Amino acid sequence: MSDRMPTLAPACAPPLPDTRIDASLLSASKAELLHSIAPSLRLACVPYGRIVERHRWQHAREATLAEFIRGLKGQPAAVRSSHPQEDRIGRSQAGRFLTRLDVEPDAIGDAVDAVFASYGEADPGDQVLLQRSLGPVDAALVACTRAPPEGADYVSVSIAHGQSTRAVTDGSAAADTWYVAAEASPDKLPAPVAAALAVVREVQAYMPSAVDFELELAWMRSRIWLLQVRPIALPACDGVSATRRKRRAVAAMLARLGCSGTPLLGLMPDWNPAELLGEHPRPLALSLFQSLIGDGAWWQARCSLGYARPLRPRLLCPLAGRPYVDNAASLSSFIPGGLPPAVTRRLLKGWTGYLASHRHLHDRVEFDVAVTALEFDLRQRLAFAGVDRSDADLLSEALRPITLRCLDHRRVASLLSAFEAFGEGLRHARVDPLWIRVGRVRERLAIPFATAARCDFAAQALLRSAVRRGALAAERLEALLCSAGSTAGRLAEGDGYRRCRANARAGTFDIRSLRHADLPLRPSSTEAAERGQRFVLRTHERRELDRLLTEAGLTLSADRLVEAALLAARARELGKFVFAAEVSELLEIVARRAAGVGLGRDEASWTPWQVWCNVEGSATDPAAEARERHRTESLLRMPALIQVGDSLDAVCSSQQRPSYIGSGCVSAPLATVGSGSAPGSLPVASIVAIEAADPGFDWIFERAPAALLTAWGGPHSHMALRCRDLGCPAVLGVGIERFSRLTRAARLSIDFSTGAIHAI
Repeated sequence: MSDRMPTLAPACAPPLPDTRIDASLLSASKAELLHSIAPSLRLACVPYGRIVERHRWQHAREATLAEFIRGLKGQPAAVRSSHPQEDRIGRSQAGRFLTRLDVEPDAIGDAVDAVFASYGEADPGDQVLLQRSLGPVDAALVACTRAPPEGADYVSVSIAHGQSTRAVTDGSAAADTWYVAAEASPDKLPAPVAAALAVVREVQAYMPSAVDFELELAWMRSRIWLLQVRPIALPACDGVSATRRKRRAVAAMLARLGCSGTPLLGLMPDWNPAELLGEHPRPLALSLFQSLIGDGAWWQARCSLGYARPLRPRLLCPLAGRPYVDNAASLSSFIPGGLPPAVTRRLLKGWTGYLASHRHLHDRVEFDVAVTALEFDLRQRLAFAGVDRSDADLLSEALRPITLRCLDHRRVASLLSAFEAFGEGLRHARVDPLWIRVGRVRERLAIPFATAARCDFAAQALLRSAVRRGALAAERLEALLCSAGSTAGRLAEGDGYRRCRANARAGTFDIRSLRHADLPLRPSSTEAAERGQRFVLRTHERRELDRLLTEAGLTLSADRLVEAALLAARARELGKFVFAAEVSELLEIVARRAAGVGLGRDEASWTPWQVWCNVEGSATDPAAEARERHRTESLLRMPALIQVGDSLDAVCSSQQRPSYIGSGCVSAPLATVGSGSAPGSLPVASIVAIEAADPGFDWIFERAPAALLTAWGGPHSHMALRCRDLGCPAVLGVGIERFSRLTRAARLSIDFSTGAIHAI
């Protein structure tokens, strides 16, 4: 290039003839690529800017500054890196070099020096891109021609509302990601997303054929601004036609479900199958969960406490291989038996409608949508769902005996004793047929465990409502829950508990996960001591809780409520480990039978458990079919909550759904990194957890991480690009609540094929 500074289009330029840029520009800098495209754009604006080469900067610094600053008209500038090795196909170097935003005119010179310095070894052809800052924007967006990481047949658009143009790329804010198929109708998209989609298609017309790219965009005052163009490498995808056929087939299946009275499906309600099994489990895990829990145990446990039979007996409606929960069936199982049918219908309609209009609550249905136990603010809770006072009174009366059953000391103690006895029995080998063993686990463990879980949820719901009524402070409830952890921690003193824990595995239903006993974990003698201290009510808390209990007509004292809550937590904790250990034994039986016909655990995971009850010949044919079906289904983007009538051509992945980069399974010790972490303190080959892995944390890759886990960020963040470049597996954007839970573990197991993440 000459010493003259190239000028970027300052605003929406008039259209030029429809010609594609020369393919050689894909090897140019990102500033030159933007410069070549900008004059042709009709649907996007490009900020006023200049490309500065190091050679010119060294010889005409003041003139260069003066010329650029005149065009700023007093506004701040963005000083962006444009290194020759940055944003190349297959070598993004995303975030490696410095960029300064909102730089005042008198500081631009120092900012340019700093950006050039970040390149390391100097080259006369090095460039910096200067742009006029847009100032506070309404939203930041990044759009990609195909959906990463596998190049699925969607334009993907991540959008983060807020003032920063870097909110998506640096992972500093929660972002929604839209996946838009070619046949989608843009008029049904949010305006910024529709505008970004239009710009992607316009830029495609100027780029060389079959070149994938990302656009960094901003939305401000109902206008879309193009800030950067980045060519990227995505895998070739040969399943476009199959994906489109599958998308149509799934839409037709969803319509049929709606006609049969199943209007709303979710991946996270009730038993939270997406977290337990992964968003896209393999057939063995899914079939075993359905037989043990989903085909009956889930509602039979509730019926034993006084809840009504659900509308339909099966919890799951698998769709495109995803373990969707039938929300109507789930919600109907929380309605007390004996209520008038008209009241039941109104409650179910109100709760279903409330969830449909508050979709972000899909993983908190039992606490924030349905009222499943007596609560101290029941009427206020029901009013939000449009339930009138008379129905609320009837529900309150019907929930009272159910709540007392859930808090009954003898009932919960009996469950605990049964779990302890079953755990002790694990030392005895059993030779029963597989189908009998599955039936025994279902009747003797799954139903009691589901009962203990419901008792624990009822106690927690009552205590949470005590916080809302002011009888307990939020931090005191947290102390009580930590105390429940201490109570459960004392279980470790028993041989039965240790045996159960050793036999359990990170992915309860995943035959490929190692059992705890087979993991290279260092035993901890302080596990129980590190848990919460014993919880004792204070005088004023006891008085206020007693008052609320009397007001609600619950015949137990505040101290008895706390005891019941702790006992239920203990029963649920032990029940979980005994159940997990028995499921693990079932999977070991399957593994042995698979080995007997020359198949490994991976092959066994592709067939339902029923196949292994009587193995004759080879199970490889159904496994091959299931593997190919799973591959095709994995190219579909499915929402966490889906309603009849929703389009599958434009799917929004909400802020709390993670993005996965990688394949296979990763299991490794967990190391949490913060702003003050020193590189030398990070263990090599660990799973690195960090809230928002902005480019300043690029040093973590020097420690050869087994995988990366973040609370924030998405498929278009700088870290996503770096992980793809370096082949580092990553789970980005799990949400702060789930991130907090997972980072308490010593070790994580991540299955990238199913989306399952398990703390160990």
